Amino acid sequence: MKSMLQQPFGRILLVTLLVLLPSAALYLTRAATPVDLHIDGDYPNARLQSVEYIDDKTVRIRAARDPDAPEGLWFRFRVTSTTPVKPTFKLENFDELSQGNWHVVAPMFSVDGERWQAAESSGVENGLLDRLQRKVNGGKAEFAFTAPFAARAFEVAYSTPYDLDTLNAWLATLPDDLAAIDAIGTLRSGRTIPLITFGAGAATAKQHVWIIGREHPGETPSSFFLQGLVDETLANLNAFPSTRFHVVPILNVDGVAEGLYYRNPQSVDLAKDWQAQQSEELRLLSRAMRPTLESSKVALVINAHAANAPLNHFMIKPLRHLQSEAVYQTQQRLMKLLDDMHPQFSLENGIDMWDLPGICGNYLPAKHGVYCLYIESNYNIGADGSRVTPDTLDAFGASMSRALARFLNEGAATNQEMEAN
Repeated sequence: MKSMLQQPFGRILLVTLLVLLPSAALYLTRAATPVDLHIDGDYPNARLQSVEYIDDKTVRIRAARDPDAPEGLWFRFRVTSTTPVKPTFKLENFDELSQGNWHVVAPMFSVDGERWQAAESSGVENGLLDRLQRKVNGGKAEFAFTAPFAARAFEVAYSTPYDLDTLNAWLATLPDDLAAIDAIGTLRSGRTIPLITFGAGAATAKQHVWIIGREHPGETPSSFFLQGLVDETLANLNAFPSTRFHVVPILNVDGVAEGLYYRNPQSVDLAKDWQAQQSEELRLLSRAMRPTLESSKVALVINAHAANAPLNHFMIKPLRHLQSEAVYQTQQRLMKLLDDMHPQFSLENGIDMWDLPGICGNYLPAKHGVYCLYIESNYNIGADGSRVTPDTLDAFGASMSRALARFLNEGAATNQEMEAN
């Protein structure tokens, strides 16, 4: 005679017990154990919509959308407890947020706000028992991630943060004799938008390059990339003898301060505001760029962003029918130089630009005949399958600087030949 567990009914009973018993234990834990956790998402660059304390080891959270906007992704919050804790967080609304590829996402943890570690484990809870429990108890799949250590106080973020304090600390390291730090203007909030200039003198420069970061405030990898690009360029300025650089490291400073992901606090997407200029930020940037654009000496604009798809660093390719022949040839020259510049970057696995007149990549070519290079850094994974970190992003930026030197020097030589003829 078959044992009870060998019978179909017995197997069903076993699975049911496996599902229900943990639920019963969880219910008892909720009732009997006071929660020794406190979560705070109300400080600069932090953001969280809601918190549900399940028990001392499990917390359900919801990431907030930007105000009056459909986009949302960024979260950052502080955890405190009277005893060391190592909780698991369940992101309830992960499937409603703006980026996908959650199978590679690893939120970050830090005790001191400077050194960040990836979650010990992370992933969408979609195993057999997870699905059975949802059938019994209701609910939907959640993205769960566990702290990599136990501590009384620590921070959690979607990716390694790069806030205004981080920016100011980096600006303080730039050599005074090489780089000038100013601002393109001050917003109504009282925050200034920094501007770094370096290279050839304003009167002697034969070409200008603008580098713009963080139109979208939650795209933190782009700042580590931009930092590496600037540091490498400053260390090798002799490779750029006739170029003057203008760098706006964080355009959306209000959005960064308020922990937003995609828009500014007035719900304007700065990336799409180049033509309408509804935002203070784009009006100030346009005013700052105007003299160099009107001089017809802007060789390139680099616009740094971040995404989680495709799974590598990539460039956004302009639509051919929206580009003049000169701008198209600029893009082709750059693509040859960018190929194989860094193992986490893929030239082939990119995306095509959107047919939107208000974005930098379409507005500048149409208005000023200037090519805008969109560089997108992945939050998590490079083209070679390796993990993206602040150090690899810094190295990616440095490789971009070296490619840029070749591009600009080739362009300068071509211009000299044309002038000679």
